[in-house]
Amino acid sequence: MRRSPSSRLRAFTVLATLVGTAVGGFAAAQPAAAGHSADYATTISQRYTDSLDAHASLTPGTEIPLGSWRDADGKHHMSRVYATYDLSGFAGKEVFTANLYAHEEEVTDCAERDIEVWITSPVSDPTWADPPAEQTLIGAVTGSGSCPGLLSRDLTAAVQQALNAGQTKLGVELRIPADREGDTARGRWLNVQYGVRLTIDYNTPPEVPTQLSAGRQQCGTQAPYPYLATPQPTLAARFDDADPNDKLTGSFAIWPVGDPDDRTTINTIGHIPSGAASFVTVPAGVITEDGTYGWQSRLNDDTDTSDWSQTCYFTADLTPPANPPGVTSSNYPQGGFIDGGTPGHFTFTANGVDDVIGYQYSWDNYPGVPLSCSPTASDPSSTSGIVAAEGLGGSAVVDLSPPEAGPNELYVRSLDRACNISDLTRYDVQVRDTSPTVLAYSQPVLGKPFTLTVKPNPAVAPIVSYRYQVNSDDPQTVAAKDDGSASITFTPSCFCGVLSVQVSSISANGWVSPPGRYYHDILNVPVVSSDIYPDYLATWQPGGGVGITGHFTFASPVAGTVAYQYSIDWGDTQTVAAVPDGTATIEWTPDTSGPHEIDLWAVDANGNTISEQGTYDVYVTDPS
Repeated sequence: MRRSPSSRLRAFTVLATLVGTAVGGFAAAQPAAAGHSADYATTISQRYTDSLDAHASLTPGTEIPLGSWRDADGKHHMSRVYATYDLSGFAGKEVFTANLYAHEEEVTDCAERDIEVWITSPVSDPTWADPPAEQTLIGAVTGSGSCPGLLSRDLTAAVQQALNAGQTKLGVELRIPADREGDTARGRWLNVQYGVRLTIDYNTPPEVPTQLSAGRQQCGTQAPYPYLATPQPTLAARFDDADPNDKLTGSFAIWPVGDPDDRTTINTIGHIPSGAASFVTVPAGVITEDGTYGWQSRLNDDTDTSDWSQTCYFTADLTPPANPPGVTSSNYPQGGFIDGGTPGHFTFTANGVDDVIGYQYSWDNYPGVPLSCSPTASDPSSTSGIVAAEGLGGSAVVDLSPPEAGPNELYVRSLDRACNISDLTRYDVQVRDTSPTVLAYSQPVLGKPFTLTVKPNPAVAPIVSYRYQVNSDDPQTVAAKDDGSASITFTPSCFCGVLSVQVSSISANGWVSPPGRYYHDILNVPVVSSDIYPDYLATWQPGGGVGITGHFTFASPVAGTVAYQYSIDWGDTQTVAAVPDGTATIEWTPDTSGPHEIDLWAVDANGNTISEQGTYDVYVTDPS
């Protein structure tokens, strides 16, 4: 018989309790076991068939009929339920459990609950007259203790078999056994909101670790292997796992190549998110001088462990070069005074150390600890860098320009294959000033274009370009004109108190001069522009005329400007509000010719003046 609405509500409450938290009428997937993930297989199609509408594939409406039932007119129907699931998302995964769930919304007789679950060929539009082929009878569903209640069936073997066969779809049929299918006592209606669901508890095996490195050196697989300078190097690898909730741990193994059984394993601490790099430090006592070691990494996700990664190798070199390098120059004698204008030609030698691979040099400051021993191309304008030796234990030649006029100290040290560093060698030279002259013909204003004129030092060779740096911005280059001068235009954007500009000339022979410098307090004054009254002090051009109205737009470089105070010819102070872009425009009609002055200040929302005084001078045209 039909159940009351209150019975339906109680039944759905049981469903939520047994299957998971109900959200919007649907229950969440059951929690996975530790180290596992659980998810619903995507339902491609869910239909039921009807013996009285034998050629129709029916979409569930308010309920899903199963077995025999009678309609309002007393007509007898028989129905079967079909679902097809997409298994492609579980390919390559280890399936632990797969369970089919449905929920009875109404039943005719609670004493009769014999529902068969069949694996069928996957179809989208089954009909009573043309049903999908039944392939395997899985067995009867298991019901919960309540009625109506939750129905379930273990499909683990069927899902695993389909995945092993490379199938991407799985068809399922729910029906009453054929010899009892016509008995209305066995008829029931399934909850349409819940439908027929396939929940799969699975795990994706973790990936083999990648991006292996030891002591910042990439994985070495072929001799000569990387050399490391520390007895306790850091081993690193990237860990990846396709399951987002897995708790990943890793392990690293290291051994001397001559004794692979002497294997030390180091486990990571805590859980590592997928896609992150993990690090371990080799314990003290494992690494010895001149030893060569192999190492690997693997990943565990609480369920499965990946294969070991490829094997990487390194050799330990724990001893720095015994002697500091030799430094000589053919044109810059030690302690001598040089005219400059020509780069210094320096030679660095290993001074008897046979495993030197390069040299680190720096002007006027001790060079920092190199992050890498990989030599970089020599740059005549560099003040610090690394240059490669000409073969193991060889020398290196580099042309350099001292960075400052007067005394300069060149510090050089050698680097071996493990990036061990030698003691420093100091080389002193003095050079005459060859810096360019930097001139300004106006004051720098925040937010307003500003131009510097650069003139070459007459003592240097023809100049091809200038390199300049504004405050701490990235250096820029500008080409020199035919006469060796250049113009540098930029807009000060940082109210840093003092504007600092350094400019070095670059000659055709590679000489980089000491920098010419420009310093000036930077103004944060508002600026003015006008349609017919130009800035007289900037252009020396008159404009407008007596009785001719001009428009004057105020703009402020100071954030928070909401208004401007201004006065004309030292008259009464007035206020004008700014528009959303921070500017304001006034009109002014002069009644006399000659010079006039507008003074203005930026104002914040509290009425406070937040800028220095800006001044705009105009010269009104004489009507005569």
